[in-house]
Amino acid sequence: MRLSTFIQILLCLFLPFLSTAQHQSEEDIVVFQKDQWGSWNHEKSVNINEFGEPIQPQLPISILLKPSKIKIEKVAPFLSFSARWEDESLDAHKNAELWIRFSRDSLKWDSWKLVTASGHAESGQSVAVSALDFLPQQYRFYQVRIVTNKLKKGHALQRLQLNFFSPGNIKYETSSSQTNNIQSSTEVNNTCACPLPSFVNRVGWGNPQGANSVITGTPTITHMVVHHSAGSNVSTNWAAVVLSIYQFHITTSGFSDIGYNWLIAPDGTLFEGRRNNGQDVTGAHFCGFNAGTMGICMIGTYTSETITNEARNTLTRLLGWRACQSNIDPTTSSFHNSSNRILNHIAGHRDGCATECPGTQLYGQLNTIRTGVRDYLQGGCVVTSLPNYNLQQMVQIVPNPTQGGITQIIVNSPQRQSVQYRLITQEGQILYQSQREWIQGKWQRPIQALAKQASGWYYVQIFIGKEQITKLVVKP
Repeated sequence: MRLSTFIQILLCLFLPFLSTAQHQSEEDIVVFQKDQWGSWNHEKSVNINEFGEPIQPQLPISILLKPSKIKIEKVAPFLSFSARWEDESLDAHKNAELWIRFSRDSLKWDSWKLVTASGHAESGQSVAVSALDFLPQQYRFYQVRIVTNKLKKGHALQRLQLNFFSPGNIKYETSSSQTNNIQSSTEVNNTCACPLPSFVNRVGWGNPQGANSVITGTPTITHMVVHHSAGSNVSTNWAAVVLSIYQFHITTSGFSDIGYNWLIAPDGTLFEGRRNNGQDVTGAHFCGFNAGTMGICMIGTYTSETITNEARNTLTRLLGWRACQSNIDPTTSSFHNSSNRILNHIAGHRDGCATECPGTQLYGQLNTIRTGVRDYLQGGCVVTSLPNYNLQQMVQIVPNPTQGGITQIIVNSPQRQSVQYRLITQEGQILYQSQREWIQGKWQRPIQALAKQASGWYYVQIFIGKEQITKLVVKP
């Protein structure tokens, strides 16, 4: 056999596997146990004895851990972080408080940040799970501060788990053509005219479990629940964000698979979540009342901003496909057996749980989305109500990261309309708000307020006509 022929055979055998090995993820999971208090790397502690118990039960315990290095060799394209803590009390959310700060070099530190419990977690009262946070890839060190026994009943923290994860850069296709990691609606058995939008499948975004969920069984879908991920609205790699959500659900939340059935990125890309042989399976997204539901996660935070036109377009087509498949009226409601509630057929996460999800702005849009899905079904499965321009392409922040703290907003508007912007911290604090201006064509302004701020991540929220978009800007 000639060498060239032998190489061709090897490529045919291994190319399918090589095409999916597009990234190398790394994780650093750090666990602190109460019964191993002596091994905790603590720098300072107040009101706690050698057994991890409060010396005075009526006073809080305070623990400051020494700075530690994140044990990940190469971070790309970002670092995700989450935490899980377990408490002796039946109210871990109120009895324990966790703070963390980060550093690139262990010399200059960011401000302390309170790690709050997430409403997405489906855990017991004695367990709290944080939201998933996304951090710059340059972070290498962290320091933790703990306050426990806040209820002053002598109950101490039992266990703390910190989860650091680098998903790696994932190459995935976003066109509608069939490739190894994107599936066309023609591959899924449809019983009505409205097709399932093309989507990046589980293999495409790097799910370690492969093509199908470990969960089996196909539920009868009666209600569709909309969520937001409560993370960043901007990313250079949405597949890496999805993989990070999967790892967060598995490692921190303790799920058997990613909790959502579908995820939609701000650029409109649809990602397959928990599925089995082409069918939705029961997810983990609705506070334990998951039977009969399909969970859709809109990636990003929609407390103070709306979803993009591209994301809303994909959501409309996805909801329309499922409504058509399952004979669901998108504008009405019915009794949901699992939650024992009457729910809208297109519901928000907060309709069944004590949470702000899917965010005030997105939740306020659900009536319009329900009507849009109805019109989509009645209009021959065509979305007609969305603008024909792409906000993501219209708006640029350059350079990003900034150079010397200086960067500019560039907007190219094809029509005359108003523009205004805000500079916002990661915590949502508005640092600057510009005056509203009328533009057409190219509009360019320096973000002067950013030069006065410390190094870190900031959001620039740009209002164009009746639409808005948020961009992440990094100041080294």
